[in-house]
Amino acid sequence: MFSSQAVHEPFQTRSEDTPLAYKVYISTVILASLLFFAFCFTSPDQNWDMLGYSASAISLENNNPEFIHQFVYGELQNYGTESKRAKLLSGSNYAATMHSDAEAFYQQIPYYKIRIIFVGLIYLIVSFGVNVFTAGHAIAAAAASLGLLVYFYGFKDYIKPNFWIMIPLFFALCGIFDAGQYVTADTLAYLWIGLISVTFIRKHWAVYPLIALSVLVRTDLAVLVAITLSFMFFFWPNSRVKALITAAVSGILYLSVNEFAGNYGWSTVFYYVFVSDMTATHPAQFSQAGISFQEYIYHVVSNLIWIFYESEFWLFTVLILIQFLIFYYLTGSSSSHMEKIKQYLTDPIISLTLISVIYIALHYLLFPAMWTRFFLGQYMIGALGLLYTITLLIKKIEAVKQRH
Repeated sequence: MFSSQAVHEPFQTRSEDTPLAYKVYISTVILASLLFFAFCFTSPDQNWDMLGYSASAISLENNNPEFIHQFVYGELQNYGTESKRAKLLSGSNYAATMHSDAEAFYQQIPYYKIRIIFVGLIYLIVSFGVNVFTAGHAIAAAAASLGLLVYFYGFKDYIKPNFWIMIPLFFALCGIFDAGQYVTADTLAYLWIGLISVTFIRKHWAVYPLIALSVLVRTDLAVLVAITLSFMFFFWPNSRVKALITAAVSGILYLSVNEFAGNYGWSTVFYYVFVSDMTATHPAQFSQAGISFQEYIYHVVSNLIWIFYESEFWLFTVLILIQFLIFYYLTGSSSSHMEKIKQYLTDPIISLTLISVIYIALHYLLFPAMWTRFFLGQYMIGALGLLYTITLLIKKIEAVKQRH
């Protein structure tokens, strides 16, 4: 039977993997990271979220609705192209209302302010005199670029060196390249999940503070926190106390950031996105309306059709299926189903893939939209997990050849 202990061992290089080849592989990844940053930062795209994040950053210093409105739209006049500015100012009834109504604009801030680490970084850079939108784009592009290096560092010892140069390709295919062109906390979440993955694979102590703080990057990562800590509690017996403490700290941070930002809660966001189709302009007026069970079920079921249009999701699905099939084969035909499941759960990289699958499913049930930006980290884990299992397959084939 394929030993789970062997799965954890870093890939042992072959004699033909020369120091020069290593330098080429590593240089390719680093160069790709720099090029990705340069392109994302110099070719930024614009959506309305950049106004919401910018307003949230300014509110950390001055919480006056009129001042925030005037500042953000004043900065917008000096940023981007005229056609894109026109779309943000009056491209829809919603955009036009935000441009003309300072109070309506102010009521959007809690949606964004809960991503307090991203918002705080924007505020920090703006304090040096940088345009607020430039600051947001720089952080998003840098997080995407650094994320590539973090995932490379985390998985490189478990992936055949020849495969390293494929990591930038998966970076682009998983949607990170596109997300890096927007002002969004999603690339920061992608980077953060990469840091969690690195420490999770190595069972490093830093995994616990990273997990606890993740809700300050994006509050929906509370779902990932719950899944990951549950896994640690049940399958890492020596870490149960740490997992419980981390869960408590994360829960306190989650409640605190929601209180600090004045967040409206899940039902308000659900109503705004799905019931109003993102046209409701004054969330404070409908924040107590709630969502009926019938409305919830309707949108969960009806939005399934849009999954067929999410190419990154289907790429992830194919990669996951191949990965699990290879690992199923590697566990040996003589293994029982329970033994195979145990192998899945004791391998840290396969475990990360399983956690990612569960996260995507639960996230959809809570917020029935399969937008790629929500799952950048999970898609990257799935892609690298495939390279990992292929590496294990190659090692097994080479071992068989050596015996014969």
